[in-house]
Amino acid sequence: YRRIIMLSFLDKLIYKKEISDNRIVVGEISQEKRSSRFLLCFFKGLLIFIATYCSICGLLDAFEIPYAKVFLIAGFAIFSFFVAFLYYNKILFYAGYIILFIAFTVELARYYLPANSGFQAALNIIANEYSDYFALNTIREGYETIANRYFTVTVAALFLGAFTAILLNVTISGYMNAFETALVTFPYMEIALFIHKIPSPLYLFGLLFVYTTVIFLQFSKHSRMQVKGKRTHEFIRFKRKKEDSYAYQADTRIFLYSFAVSFVGAALLILVLTAPLNMPISKIAGNPIHKQTQEFVKMYVES
Repeated sequence: YRRIIMLSFLDKLIYKKEISDNRIVVGEISQEKRSSRFLLCFFKGLLIFIATYCSICGLLDAFEIPYAKVFLIAGFAIFSFFVAFLYYNKILFYAGYIILFIAFTVELARYYLPANSGFQAALNIIANEYSDYFALNTIREGYETIANRYFTVTVAALFLGAFTAILLNVTISGYMNAFETALVTFPYMEIALFIHKIPSPLYLFGLLFVYTTVIFLQFSKHSRMQVKGKRTHEFIRFKRKKEDSYAYQADTRIFLYSFAVSFVGAALLILVLTAPLNMPISKIAGNPIHKQTQEFVKMYVES
């Protein structure tokens, strides 16, 4: 019972409940080990930025769609770090999401025409590439209200990036889930890879780096970080069969180790995948899923 005296009031309640339920205390939890929430939010913002930038710009570059790269990099960075730092404390979390929702709605209303035109322009370019791939006679084309594709595609990509960053903030900052992160980002790449439009290795490396980092952090049990309030604990309780265990929610050292290992792992994967990705499409054996979806895709492009 002496161990409980050095803990906070809420920690004492947890231990007292364990004593009454189990007659034992499972380990000792010290509140002295704390990681910088600023660095944790920064690391998560970096992962969100890399995933957002590599997925969207990888798609645009694969189809040679014109856009202002500097503006997208700056915009994606602002969105990514803004949403990541919403987890810094409760005030930022609740007020920030309200501000984000209002700002996104207002700006979308202001720039709806160029955003819609840019979206249609990107769809038209992609549809033309799919038409050539399937040797189609007719394709569906969307109406572009503004002729300047360089401007309209940039605006559309900014809104798409903001929406993607919000989703990634949930999958990375909220749950640190690798499958959900891939579910948000990989479809962008699949649009290009489906007709063997190979994005730059830089974009593929960035996505692989994010995926492997999230996998390591997900299974390390040291990545979750609750929205911090006055009574927020630095540890989280896990149920494992008949025993309870505790782990610190997020640890900057684990993030750094995961970043280093993932960087090396992603680089090796890119080297291994370079030859298959650059192989002529005529020599690639079609997989069953690709064959089954080809007819559906052809019908969609023609309609």
